[in-house]
Amino acid sequence: MKIAPGQNSSLSALRAYSKSTAATAHNLANLNTEKFVPLKRHFVEQDGGVKLTLSRESPEPGASMSRPQSIGNSMVELVGDGHAYKANLNALKTQLDLDDVLLGMAAGSRDQDDGNGN
Repeated sequence: MKIAPGQNSSLSALRAYSKSTAATAHNLANLNTEKFVPLKRHFVEQDGGVKLTLSRESPEPGASMSRPQSIGNSMVELVGDGHAYKANLNALKTQLDLDDVLLGMAAGSRDQDDGNGN
């Protein structure tokens, strides 16, 4: 069975938000590590789906280390990722439920055709 475009979009978003959550957890775990450079998240829409790329921006030699990643920022990212993950999971479930209904209707239609001598 072929994956519908909506299902592909939801599946790619689930993968992206799962990866994003892991990156944020990694940043939190290393927040107080000296010279740690946090992972930055970049979401890109592509081919009917979502892709996440991660990058690090190394500081200039001799530059002071700033702490753009904080516990507060990380928590906001985690909450947002959690809501986005749940929304895409619900969208995928709805799409699969719709497929079941359509397949049931198609099977019922065939059964009626066979019952009428067709």
